[in-house]
Amino acid sequence: MKKVGLLAIAHGSKSREHVEVVFQIANRLLSSLSEYDIVAHEVAFMGSRKGLKSIHEALKELSTKCEEIVVLPLFLTPGKHVSSDIPREMGLPNCSPASKHKIQVEGRHITLIYANPIGFDERVVEILRDRFKEAYNMLIK
Repeated sequence: MKKVGLLAIAHGSKSREHVEVVFQIANRLLSSLSEYDIVAHEVAFMGSRKGLKSIHEALKELSTKCEEIVVLPLFLTPGKHVSSDIPREMGLPNCSPASKHKIQVEGRHITLIYANPIGFDERVVEILRDRFKEAYNMLIK
């Protein structure tokens, strides 16, 4: 069995709350994937700041433990970051989501799967419906 890693990538922010939520989501995701043999995982941020890993740093770390890496963009739509910025930082300037690539990281050969962003999903609509109801209820109180 090949050694598989998970790299979750989120938008960068100076907000501590943003970073905490991203890590909460990534950790919850990882625990929900217990049936898969994920040997290592990392969270990286676009435009990373001190104390948080960049995409390159996370790939470098995962490449020491994994032969295959699933890159999961924690973005709603395939905008500029998903379509251009993240692939460029992974060394794949012509890469699009839902694609498989062979890359070299620090001389190690890695298979990289670039997953789709969240996209349209009824579950997202339900979350937004809940947020609307919370806000609407503030109007009538």
